[in-house]
Amino acid sequence: MKKWQDAAVLEENRLPARAYAIGYQDEVTALTGQRGLSDQFLPLSGRWRFRFFEHPDDVPAEFVSETQAWDTIDVPSLWQTRGYGNLQYTDEGYPFPIDPPFTVSANPTGAYQRTFELTAADLTRRIVLRFDGVESYAEVHLNGAYIGMTKGSRLAAEFDLTPHARSGENLLSVTVHQFSDASYIEDQDMWWASGIFRDVYLLLRPEARIDDLAVVTTFDDAVVDATLSVRADVSAAVSRVDHRLVDAAGTTLLEGSVAPGPEGIALSLAVPAPRQWSPEDPYLHTLVLTVRDAAGEVTEVLAQRVGFREVVIRDGLLHVNGRVITMHGVNRHDHDDRDGRAVGMDRVERDLVLMKRHNINAVRTAHYPNDPRFYELTDRLGLFVVAETDLESHGFANVGNISRITDDPAWEAAYVDRIERHVAAQRNHPSIVMWSLGNESGYGTNIRAMNARCKELDPTRPVHYEEDRDAEVVDVVSTMYSRVSQMNDFGEFPHPKPRILCEYGHAMGNGPGGLAEYQRVIDRWDTIQGHFIWEWCDHGLLTRDALGREFHAYGGDFGDYPNNANFCIDGMILPDQTPSPGLAEYKQVIAPLKLSLADGELTVRSAYQFTAVADTDLVLVTQVEGRTVASRTVPLPPLAPGGTTTVAIDAPAGEGEAFLTARVVRRGPTPWADAGHE
Repeated sequence: MKKWQDAAVLEENRLPARAYAIGYQDEVTALTGQRGLSDQFLPLSGRWRFRFFEHPDDVPAEFVSETQAWDTIDVPSLWQTRGYGNLQYTDEGYPFPIDPPFTVSANPTGAYQRTFELTAADLTRRIVLRFDGVESYAEVHLNGAYIGMTKGSRLAAEFDLTPHARSGENLLSVTVHQFSDASYIEDQDMWWASGIFRDVYLLLRPEARIDDLAVVTTFDDAVVDATLSVRADVSAAVSRVDHRLVDAAGTTLLEGSVAPGPEGIALSLAVPAPRQWSPEDPYLHTLVLTVRDAAGEVTEVLAQRVGFREVVIRDGLLHVNGRVITMHGVNRHDHDDRDGRAVGMDRVERDLVLMKRHNINAVRTAHYPNDPRFYELTDRLGLFVVAETDLESHGFANVGNISRITDDPAWEAAYVDRIERHVAAQRNHPSIVMWSLGNESGYGTNIRAMNARCKELDPTRPVHYEEDRDAEVVDVVSTMYSRVSQMNDFGEFPHPKPRILCEYGHAMGNGPGGLAEYQRVIDRWDTIQGHFIWEWCDHGLLTRDALGREFHAYGGDFGDYPNNANFCIDGMILPDQTPSPGLAEYKQVIAPLKLSLADGELTVRSAYQFTAVADTDLVLVTQVEGRTVASRTVPLPPLAPGGTTTVAIDAPAGEGEAFLTARVVRRGPTPWADAGHE
């Protein structure tokens, strides 16, 4: 059986999953966080030689060892958006007959090549090749030698090139198959497309290095003083690691040095009353780790951002930093209207800024891990993340058994591999408050195994999976598209575990509707602790009609069949990131300051969950018959979460229809909005 159609073969020679981290040559450079300044980072993204084949067997044997005079293609990109192969959109259905682990007989294949230069000094280091995303199956060769293979499209994959790397020019050859057995668990309501769609780069690792890192923050019972726990796996050449914790102003809070033991580095550091991380105040400290070899020389410096944040379930409620929370969220796919899932980080940041500007405080990564830099942005900008791994087998619903492979032990290793790689890579991010085992894949033995492995790797966060309907093993009970009346019943008769609506308010056509009605119920019950609109962005792809006019295409516009037509046009923003009227409505119903007018008084109530109202004005304009008769600005006093204040409102003189317009604006700028933001 071929490796791309064998569910028992997940990888060959892929390195174990680890926390995403880049080492630097000195502390000053490490503190910039710019990986392009690291002497360990060698980017390979750019133009690669490329040829498209209808079947893997059509790729010429000499491809792996000889430079080919082929066309070129952008990396990262999806080859379908560059004119190769066919785009197809389905929601839950597979684009191939259901016969696991087999998919298609003629499997579209992309053959990629590029060269890179290494020096003799580079060869004294460990040469690691890293893919942040390649779909769906990839084989790697270097200078004609087989390096390995990987599955798991939206999970990072690393390979050790050191034994086959040479000084001077090196030839890297990568074969990518569009479909594999892994496609059965990558059926996530999006365009079927393939390629090296995220960055590719080399990491030139020193002999004395940190191989993996895990940081955990906890608080005392009063949620004031904290403990920072650090565990690091280090190579045998490390003699000691110096550590220093600094705040955002660069002030050193503590420092020390430790020699590795048999199991690496383990630290438990007391941090008195640190400023805490929350979406409302995403304050980040930095843990600087300086690695030294046997001669005492610095070999690398890591600067790990730390947010002091603790997630606890107590009395059936989810608490963050001791406070009961509500997540006002959206489900977000990666999508660009020109490049599909090959999304640049500038667009990702614009997505997150738009969320912050519309009062959204949470995002579910539907339905796969993002580029590792996404989580750095959510840490910095301040968003709760329900971090979902790369898993959905929705298409089995079409044959009457959505749990078919989810409850098949033969697929357990493939399922567990998905959560293991995800948690290991992202567990150091304070913005992640919950892991999610996947989406719409039924329920069975493999979900139970995933949950157990997730808890082994990270016992500090709750685990979510919607189709564990009674929360048999997971920590959060979840539903999709429950009616308002149902949600009220859920609140009145609560489950012993916290509840979220992982999908609701389908934003298609003139939707989402009923948001105010939903919000009244959500605000009424503490036990409903999250709600996530489906979904963030329309998945339209920019194309041209026969007359050369641009339009955004959807399923069927590329001759694809079967397809689910415009079901991918269901977002709160248009394909070009223009906000929709639905997003404006959502912003209003989840606004963190609530206004009500009665008996000549305007009452302002704070719905912030962590921070006091500050730097905020109330702008009041009175109009009679369309003419402004009064205007004033009232600085709001500091209001604790849940606190209120009142403002006297004088009735306008004269007769006619009168309106009071109240706008709440920030006085100063934030990292995500200019001064005067409403």
